[in-house]
Amino acid sequence: MGYRVSIACDLFNPSDIQRIYRLGQVMDRCDHVQIPEFRANPRFLAPLQRLSYARRVLQMFRDTDANIVFSTQSSPFVLPKKIFHFVYNAIDLYGYPPAAAPLRLHHPWEIRHSGLRDIIVDVLKEPAREVLRQTSRLVWRKRREGQDWFFAIGSIVLTDIREKGYANSSFAFPPCRIDFAPKFPKKKQVVQAARIVPEKRLELYLEIASRLPDYMFILIGKNPQKLRELYPGYSHRLLSRMPRNMTYIDALVHERPEVLEESRVYLYTGIEAGIGLAVVEAVAAGCIPFSPRNAGAIDILRALGVGDTYFGADEAATKIRATLEGEVRPDEITEMSQRAQRFGPEAFKTWVKAIVQATKAEPRRAELIADRLT
Repeated sequence: MGYRVSIACDLFNPSDIQRIYRLGQVMDRCDHVQIPEFRANPRFLAPLQRLSYARRVLQMFRDTDANIVFSTQSSPFVLPKKIFHFVYNAIDLYGYPPAAAPLRLHHPWEIRHSGLRDIIVDVLKEPAREVLRQTSRLVWRKRREGQDWFFAIGSIVLTDIREKGYANSSFAFPPCRIDFAPKFPKKKQVVQAARIVPEKRLELYLEIASRLPDYMFILIGKNPQKLRELYPGYSHRLLSRMPRNMTYIDALVHERPEVLEESRVYLYTGIEAGIGLAVVEAVAAGCIPFSPRNAGAIDILRALGVGDTYFGADEAATKIRATLEGEVRPDEITEMSQRAQRFGPEAFKTWVKAIVQATKAEPRRAELIADRLT
């Protein structure tokens, strides 16, 4: 489209990005704008330091000559340009950079399997987080009346941010990898792809697996050192409690696509408000997805007309057993897989091009055009 593209970030390594996301050479063709890396010192003052850091970064972009700006992470910037923000969680509106571990509701199975000390410490940190959120609301609230537009990655997120006064918002689906080829016959096994972090509620995954001992459950994902430092001891406690019918594969999905392509069921246990990319990947690989009723993943199930929801471990186990034992024809799996094309990179690329063209032609109506295309 004739635009020069710049990426502003603290860490920029095209080879690592290619290894993880497989974007080809596109990153090599982008300019890199270096911004400072956030470091909290001392850590207990991090909430106040985040505000200071955000203002420092803001000064770097106040005089940008960009025609259009996309922000794909938490960003409290107010610039004299139209900015399209992608919001994965309403808390992103008030934190920059995003907190490593926002307040979580601790469910009974997590309390049983996690260290009580870690939970107490997490709860005690909440007053500081609340001070940050309230202060940030005062500092950045003028974004509601500005020319910014907020794309909520999930209907739950959209409801949250509109309740907070952000009428300048609409729903959007993120781009997902869909280059999978379902393998037949499908194995009677269950899979989940996830980082080993508390918000994925993998304790529930283990609990459901223990209730279905005759079926194989697979957990695939990376457990890097950085996550182990953020959640000391969590991955060790979790993996040490896996039932006998469960296995863990330390790999990225694109390194082991056959794990999804051979599995019949994808069991999502997280309750993030935003849409999870892994659920779309699972559908593209021919897995029948299951999601908690109060999770952002239900947007995928509704949009594609696939899968089912559950409330707790008992209901999940009952429905998954029926699906594993039921008859599913290869043509039904293939047709379901093809529906995922709606959320592929090409569809997202077409959507973004429409936004750019509309912003250039009619800046005040660009978001309305984008909303119609969602």
